[in-house]
Amino acid sequence: MKSPFTESECIIQEAWKDGRCPIINGIIYGNGKIKPLNITYVHDEKVPKYNISYGGESADMWLADRGDVKWTYITQLFETHDEQSSMRISCGEGGMGADGYVALSKGEDDALVWVAFFDRSNPFTEVRVSGATVYAKTTLDNVWQFPIAEPQSATIE
Repeated sequence: MKSPFTESECIIQEAWKDGRCPIINGIIYGNGKIKPLNITYVHDEKVPKYNISYGGESADMWLADRGDVKWTYITQLFETHDEQSSMRISCGEGGMGADGYVALSKGEDDALVWVAFFDRSNPFTEVRVSGATVYAKTTLDNVWQFPIAEPQSATIE
């Protein structure tokens, strides 16, 4: 019997269950769709700041169509739950010191809805949900805001 999931969806869901994330700056959805994001460092004497913009090395694409994907194991540093929606928001770090991720998963099987991964954000150590937005704080004290329904529209304080 053929799986009801796409190849891209199988790749990301299996990796998520194994504690791995693709090293792609941007949003990777649970169905395997990639929304690349550019992160630009802005020097500030007090707190390092970043600008975020849609784009990247490629246009939107499917994970299965991108043959050069590298992966990293992730370490969760914090999580929060919303029992009513069975939503779990987690955050943490990747394999390199500046890697960070924020992820939304749902259901008893903890199916990935989306993960935001950045190789220059620094680890995310706190996460909370307010209304329809996920707020995630990094070790550099930057607060990133991810609209739950459109995480690719993220902003950074």
